[in-house]
Amino acid sequence: MIKTVFSSIILLQVVYASSGQWLSSVDNGTLIISLPSLNEERISSSRIRGEISFSVNKQNLVFSINWGDYASFGNANVFYYIKDYGFFEKNWELSNDGKISYSPDPILMLLEILVSDSLVIGLRPKYNNEIRYIFNISNLSEYILKNKSRFAFIKDLEFYLKDDDVLSLSTNIKQSFNKNILIKRDARLVKYETRYNDMFFFNSFLSPVHFKSNLLTSKITSDLFYFNKWLRKKGILFTDVDMRIFKFFKASPIVIPYKEIHSLLLKGNNITGYRIHLNNKYIASFPKSTKDEVQSVFTFLKNR
Repeated sequence: MIKTVFSSIILLQVVYASSGQWLSSVDNGTLIISLPSLNEERISSSRIRGEISFSVNKQNLVFSINWGDYASFGNANVFYYIKDYGFFEKNWELSNDGKISYSPDPILMLLEILVSDSLVIGLRPKYNNEIRYIFNISNLSEYILKNKSRFAFIKDLEFYLKDDDVLSLSTNIKQSFNKNILIKRDARLVKYETRYNDMFFFNSFLSPVHFKSNLLTSKITSDLFYFNKWLRKKGILFTDVDMRIFKFFKASPIVIPYKEIHSLLLKGNNITGYRIHLNNKYIASFPKSTKDEVQSVFTFLKNR
């Protein structure tokens, strides 16, 4: 199926090349970078194109897709496919008129689109046929660089926005983004699998109201998620470079850099709980968690 979809992308890029151009505008201080789809879909009585867009205002980024007409209601089941990163499906928030879906991961979408050429994105409405649009997403970088001051708040773009000359000569930009993309995708999978488990904590660690424990992070480290949020003196923190196991009566955590993990085993059952054994030396326990939830954490560590 995926091979057929990607073949369709190549054909549509030839037929509709003129329609696959990014456009930018400013509306009430908000920068909007939009792109029409290569193909058309019949949603109601006529065939229409979809449109994806990034909206930037101050320190807020929104990625959305306009289906062109009423498509669904409530949280819509949106799926998308990018050749280098595969398929993902998740519920997206929908506008009140049922026409626009909003990504819950706009920065991840920005990074993926920046290093890719084609995007297939679709919607499975509850009472209508599936809608699927195809986009030629190349050349977004030109618009980001023209407006780089607006994107300066996005930490993942810091090195990318510093020097246009260095950027144009670099062959490692995709590789640099790729690392962040894979981390964010795997963290997203954990968040999706554990969405009903309140032992996992994905909110900002910057607010002392939400998180008071000293996690010993540094300026060059980003916190991703934390397990056992109700017991701040005992739990496991996952950052973008390591995992940290906090235990009672220990002044500092056990820090395990991902690059030093050479052995992983998932053990346990529904009665005793599940745990991950690392390097035949450390144990990370996940009480009150299902096998699928811990498996997503295991996958996250395995891919690091």
